[in-house]
Amino acid sequence: MSNVYMLFGKDGLVGRALLSRLEDGNPPYRVFAFDRPKADISNKSHVSPLVKYIKPTVVFNCAGVNDAEMCQDAPSGAFAVNAVGPDVLARECAKIGAKLIHISAADVYDGKRTAPYSERCKPAPINVLGQSKLEGEKAIAAACDNHLIIRPGWAFHYEGENPLTDWIANADRRLKITVCGNYHGSPTYVPDLVDGVMDLVREDARGVFNVANGEAATWESFAQAVVELTKTRAKVQQASETMKQWYRAPVPAYSVLSTKKYSAATGKKMRTWVEALKECLFEMHRYRPG
Repeated sequence: MSNVYMLFGKDGLVGRALLSRLEDGNPPYRVFAFDRPKADISNKSHVSPLVKYIKPTVVFNCAGVNDAEMCQDAPSGAFAVNAVGPDVLARECAKIGAKLIHISAADVYDGKRTAPYSERCKPAPINVLGQSKLEGEKAIAAACDNHLIIRPGWAFHYEGENPLTDWIANADRRLKITVCGNYHGSPTYVPDLVDGVMDLVREDARGVFNVANGEAATWESFAQAVVELTKTRAKVQQASETMKQWYRAPVPAYSVLSTKKYSAATGKKMRTWVEALKECLFEMHRYRPG
């Protein structure tokens, strides 16, 4: 019997990449994908009829509010999508025995460590984004045994709204690239994230997994690598203390992720973020190897 895949959040950064991956392949499965106007995951009356009709074997939840500032400004909306929505999906999946794959965030960690976070580390989010994501994770674990929760790092891609495309747009306009300094994390190339998710799905992995590119970075070192690889004249500067006051959401100072559990489950190792960045910039026609 072939799989039937159901994807929510098809218009988001990860959702678009995952849907493209699923549609470009030639496997024995069918794919049904939805965006929020057609399927608000926080609304059971939207989700339940669709799940009952399609009868998916695997449900991918890429829907979410992932902007920390937006979550801080509108916590009720963040919790509706990031916590209530996953709960609705988990309950519907449990009814039909479907597997639920959910994209969470590294913001569930508090940022107080100085060594990479493993999945065994206790979550303690310091902003609404992380708090709402953690509530979603808890709801899934309580309602659906067959679940896979993915915690990615700082997502970047060659298209869509993300820090990388913003930086390159600024560089093209000869504007300075301003970043918050001394925040350490794990840049995560979205196509690599999608590959990692599918690796875990093939292994029928369950539970929580960090999926991110290897090696740590600061926002400054990440932006500086973009400037050097694209050979632009843009200057990278750290945000001043005055500029930092504009940000309403506290940010984990350290959110570097360990992917040892992923490697143990799949037999694969995530490549470094620099290697992934080169491929990403090559796709944008902004980098030539050699």
